[in-house]
Amino acid sequence: MINLIDNAIKYTEKGEIKVEVLIRSSSVEGMEKNVLVKIKDTGIGLSPEKMTHLFEWFSRGNGAMRLDAGGFGLGLYIAKKIIEKAGGKIWAESPGENQGTTFFFTLPLK
Repeated sequence: MINLIDNAIKYTEKGEIKVEVLIRSSSVEGMEKNVLVKIKDTGIGLSPEKMTHLFEWFSRGNGAMRLDAGGFGLGLYIAKKIIEKAGGKIWAESPGENQGTTFFFTLPLK
């Protein structure tokens, strides 16, 4: 969560960042409750091409150099591995460059 919020701050020059946490219950019998975390920013956004490589090793947003965001491009890769190991999922959505990005992740509540 820290990595996702830190990225939102780095890649949002102006505008806002919203963090939402929801507890969800499945309507399917026997399914566990989970927590959904949503981190939405009004930052530099992502092109469809960049979205396909977002959670890969050494992947960085197009504006990383321009914004002097630092880092090695490993944060999202590591976050994905940790979340998946805990039984969750992580994904991102962006309408395109300069239109912000929303990151989501779920974790089961046990």
